[in-house]
Amino acid sequence: MKKLQVLLLSTLIASPAVALADSNLEFYGKAGIPGVGVGVGAGVHDKVSVRADITTLGSISRDFKQNKIEYTAKVKATQGTIAIDYFPMTNSSFRLTTGVGMGRIKIDGEGRSTRPNGTIKIGGKSYSYDSSQDFVNAKIEYPDLMPYFGIGLGHNAKAKQAGSWGFNADLGVYVGDPKTSFQVSDSLYEKMLLANSNDAAATAADIERERQRVKDKA
Repeated sequence: MKKLQVLLLSTLIASPAVALADSNLEFYGKAGIPGVGVGVGAGVHDKVSVRADITTLGSISRDFKQNKIEYTAKVKATQGTIAIDYFPMTNSSFRLTTGVGMGRIKIDGEGRSTRPNGTIKIGGKSYSYDSSQDFVNAKIEYPDLMPYFGIGLGHNAKAKQAGSWGFNADLGVYVGDPKTSFQVSDSLYEKMLLANSNDAAATAADIERERQRVKDKA
């Protein structure tokens, strides 16, 4: 089942219109999640505009904890969006938006126990942790294409006056089911295997349960 992923939160953006009054165009900048970007919009009807923009976060590092595992993660995000805005109310900037996002959003993290020389919990089970060679790797990658649904204010390019500036806000979601992987280091796998009485299937099941935990938190 696909899962709603909230990747775009409230965004305040400046939108200068182009010089010609009858061009029905606007150019704008944007900042929020997943980053900063630029775009262009065109008014095709008093109640309808179309837009295209590109947003990038570049590559940043973030630390977070989950299930007594402390992750150091690298986040890469570049997203292009083609959107259609519908303005249901006369003389109002409120709009409904639908569209499609295209690009790459990827999280790659290495995790270690928050308690050196203690235990690390994987798949609901605790395993001894006493070596710098004991670690896990988790990867999350969102689809290259994701539908977008949202609401907002502004971007009615046909209603703008030439040379005017405006501020726009968006609140919406990209819908996508991320691919996730979860792997453990060789030394940690050997400890898990030993704790499971050399049962490779049980060890694999523990790793799969932890992968699912990571996916559910994505």
